[in-house]
Amino acid sequence: IGVYIGIMLVLALYNLFIFTSIRDRSYLFYVLYLLFVSLTQLAFIGIGPFYMWAGNLWLSSYSTLILTLFTATLGMVFARQFIGTHQYTPKLHKWSPVFFVLFAGCIGLQQFGLPIIAYQVAQALSGWSALYTLVIAIIAWKRGSRQAFFFLMAWTAFLISIVVFVLK
Repeated sequence: IGVYIGIMLVLALYNLFIFTSIRDRSYLFYVLYLLFVSLTQLAFIGIGPFYMWAGNLWLSSYSTLILTLFTATLGMVFARQFIGTHQYTPKLHKWSPVFFVLFAGCIGLQQFGLPIIAYQVAQALSGWSALYTLVIAIIAWKRGSRQAFFFLMAWTAFLISIVVFVLK
């Protein structure tokens, strides 16, 4: 676990350095994404609730869903920024905030005492958002986005894995 968190922190610091060097906001979102992925993993394996936010019962109870949804949101925001979806897929770009509202709705469901429904909806939304991000990247690539090609090279297996996991 320490090696994993160390690698994630090095990746975050490296991308933070890139952000400060070239001022491309997509790298800042990627740094936030990496940090939230790390926190989410710590929450799922129990280290986060036990060591990092042990005194906060509310956060210990709800961190897995909340952090997962923040991670998904940051992943989509990074993809939008990095690929330049506003330029290459403007119509699809406008639909991304729908996912953000639905993610927030999942947190609302959890807060209103419907955690099982919240998790089920979050699982479905995670699969749909991964598929949506993959489709946007493919269309942007076909329309000439060089960044979309690199995004697809790095993220395709991950996004397909999310869809397969949700279908499981």
